[in-house]
Amino acid sequence: MTGGECKAGLGAMAGFNAHNARLFSVEVGNSRLFHRLSIDTARLSFPASLPLWPAHLNHAELSRNQGFTHYNCTRFAVEMPLEGNLIGECRGQTHIVSPGEVYLIHYGEDSSYRVGPAGFCRKVGICFSGPLLPALVAETGLVEELRLKLRDPERFYAYVAELERRICEATQEDVADLSAFSYRLLLELAASIDRELPPLLRQAIDVMKVNLSQMITIGEIAEKLQTSTSTLENLFARHRHTSPRKYFDDLKFAKAEQLLAESSLPLGQIARNIGYPCTMHFSRRFRQRTGMTPTEFRRKRQNASSQSV
Repeated sequence: MTGGECKAGLGAMAGFNAHNARLFSVEVGNSRLFHRLSIDTARLSFPASLPLWPAHLNHAELSRNQGFTHYNCTRFAVEMPLEGNLIGECRGQTHIVSPGEVYLIHYGEDSSYRVGPAGFCRKVGICFSGPLLPALVAETGLVEELRLKLRDPERFYAYVAELERRICEATQEDVADLSAFSYRLLLELAASIDRELPPLLRQAIDVMKVNLSQMITIGEIAEKLQTSTSTLENLFARHRHTSPRKYFDDLKFAKAEQLLAESSLPLGQIARNIGYPCTMHFSRRFRQRTGMTPTEFRRKRQNASSQSV
């Protein structure tokens, strides 16, 4: 079935559905420039008794500087690069996502992605909705993941292709089957999670979390755990796809973003809370990471929150 045939079968929305309506979310991007095939399920009515369903599936070919930003996303999305790569940003973390990996956009969170260093990206994206979606994502452990390396990429791509076929052919009588298949797809995705972190890695992460206000070095963390920095480097590279220094920084600045958005603490206090005694140094590093000063970030987040109330 071609993209044109899929689109031709789409009709008007069969009644209002709160989980398909982006009442409080804001999406910013240039998707109209790069969507090659977009399949929506708005023609179908999904009852609240169903735990989740596929709301949208798209194929996209992105060029340099193209991307998308979600504020307070009302869906759970899986972005899969097939060629090229993406840069995903969420929770104060930045990830390069390549074929064989997926980038997860989480319900209720701010997130963005754009074309990565390759300068292009051909991808498939799937959005899921449903009243029990947050609980399902939490139960499967997917809520903790942003970039996920697929255990068996070809098997997962086959699931996605089958979901696309079912969406294109679905009638109202098939909504329960679409829900069940979506659940199977999420379970397949969750099977790629590395659930058995080595004890030493868990201990290192715990030390970082309780020392966000300290400017301790990775060498000091290694010494505390009676191991070497090279051992920690290898553990973080293998299981978290990053360096221990960057992981520690990501935790610190995720905390800073939370405090800026949710509190009225002065910048100097927030800087000290993540181990930066110099407010100017903190502001410079924050701008390097986000493209905004802490004050601009706070204003933007708090304005977005007030508009969504």
